[in-house]
Amino acid sequence: MTIEKSVSWVKHDNETVIINVDTNKCVILDESGSEIWEAFISLLSLPKTINRMIEKYDEEDSETIKKDVTEMFELLVENKIVSENHDAY
Repeated sequence: MTIEKSVSWVKHDNETVIINVDTNKCVILDESGSEIWEAFISLLSLPKTINRMIEKYDEEDSETIKKDVTEMFELLVENKIVSENHDAY
């Protein structure tokens, strides 16, 4: 995955606000979404982010984590915050 060049973000308390200044698309993330975003920006990979979340929350259902992280990724793509690369699982 690649973060679009025109994207900026700020974390305030437990929320993260992400905006694409070219498109004026904005996403506001809660605490869980912010944690996933931080993994995305450090790993730049959907599969690696999914794996990190599964490792961190191993008591959770891995399929639910995979679904939630993938849905967030799709939201970010839809809002032109990130673009897809074809990472292998």
